[in-house]
Amino acid sequence: MRRKKFLYLAVAVVVLTALVVGIYTVAAPSWSVPRSVHYQGRLTDRAGNPVTGTHDITFRIWDSESGGTSPLWEETLTLNLQADGYFSVALGKTTGHEITDSILEGGRRWLGVEVDTTGELSPRQEIHSVPYALKAGESAAIAVGADLDNGLIGGNRIADVINYLQTQITALQDDSCPSGYTHDTSRTDITLCRRGLDEMVKVGDFWIDRYEAIIVDETYWNGGRCDGSGNAYGSTSDNWSSVIISFPFTGNWSSKLYACSKSGVMPSRWMTWFQAQQALSASGKHLCTNEEWQAAVAGTPDNSSDCNISGSGPRNTDSASNCVSKWGAFDMIGNLWEWVAMWGQAGPDSGVGAGAYAGTVGSGRGWDGFSPETSGDGDGTWNLAGAAWGCDRNGSNCEYKIGVPFAAIRGGGWYYGAQAGAFALALDVGPSHRHSSIGMRGCLR
Repeated sequence: MRRKKFLYLAVAVVVLTALVVGIYTVAAPSWSVPRSVHYQGRLTDRAGNPVTGTHDITFRIWDSESGGTSPLWEETLTLNLQADGYFSVALGKTTGHEITDSILEGGRRWLGVEVDTTGELSPRQEIHSVPYALKAGESAAIAVGADLDNGLIGGNRIADVINYLQTQITALQDDSCPSGYTHDTSRTDITLCRRGLDEMVKVGDFWIDRYEAIIVDETYWNGGRCDGSGNAYGSTSDNWSSVIISFPFTGNWSSKLYACSKSGVMPSRWMTWFQAQQALSASGKHLCTNEEWQAAVAGTPDNSSDCNISGSGPRNTDSASNCVSKWGAFDMIGNLWEWVAMWGQAGPDSGVGAGAYAGTVGSGRGWDGFSPETSGDGDGTWNLAGAAWGCDRNGSNCEYKIGVPFAAIRGGGWYYGAQAGAFALALDVGPSHRHSSIGMRGCLR
């Protein structure tokens, strides 16, 4: 009895070179990517013996794993099988039997195989795509020093593409700035980092906002670039009203607001410590610690001709062009008091705070100028019965509240005169307090 032949795939390799590969060249022809199915197999009988001689093998492409009466594509090849029964064919290369895009589009495809007229073998094999690579014996070249103005990559000048890539590579290799920021190497005196219009400067092993911050919505923040068309809040006392329900003074927000360090704008104020903390956290920053703030203020002049310490109100960021620290941070003295991360317990009255001094340390007095007679050392302990200044949610009924901790503010405001300075420190306002003279800036490590 004649033994039925069947196809045994010793090497089950079905590859489809159907990926579209874009090859951009300069002054060189574009190359088409061939679409073909390369198929390798071995034909044996039921006993596993190789089938030899000449046979007609029909290949069909189907849109289903089984069944159907009308294949999407079909080709019959006459093969002369050698002693081992192996064969290798490239399907779709015969004129009139090309594998076009329409055959492969629209979903999964399977390849069916029939030997002579014995019926299609089962199961069909699913066709998968693999990348196609073109290797040229001699490719187009650009001479060193050649003019690249006329060469294009995706519609862009090659020279522009190269410059962009070099800029990105340099930014990735430069650890002078936080992730997402670009080092502005035009400033050699400071380490200036930009992310769109958001600016920070490096201070030792951390970064600080270059300017007193503004609080903005997500549209304005624009992924941290701070160049969107959205809204900023807190430049006046009344423009919090539209967001105060979703971003309340308690910091228990339901909608995020963000913080930007941007030149030429009125910094935000009238925010509580909690709001400042949350806006900075949403932006990937944090309220500066007292130690970070103290390091960053170094070198800032403290006279009224340079800094806004005897003015009639706050000014736009970078308006005081000389009020800059040696690290490159603006307005750390005057303009607005700035929240820092430090909390503590104030003393029993407005004269004593943190077991030391609850008032303001002017620029003319260093820490060694303290004495019990002038600063009120208190009992030198954290006084749990202490008080801190606070108001109601409308900014009224302000008084020292017994048992309320303080949150430190630094630098002095626009009205503080000689008391504003690098050592200006107030420890007598509660974290829920808000005022027209209190703002913020962020730090990042």
